[in-house]
Amino acid sequence: MGHADGSVQALYSHVTDGMIRDLHDGLTQVWGRALADRRGLSPRSPGSGE
Repeated sequence: MGHADGSVQALYSHVTDGMIRDLHDGLTQVWGRALADRRGLSPRSPGSGE
């Protein structure tokens, strides 16, 4: 990040609990949409709820 002592990188390179929650929530939404799309293509496919 352009700082030889690493102070800025250390400050901005950690992962927070909020970041993990946002990632989890986003991936869960993508997964849900993928399941819905799969159900639309083949209603009787495994994982479609039937």
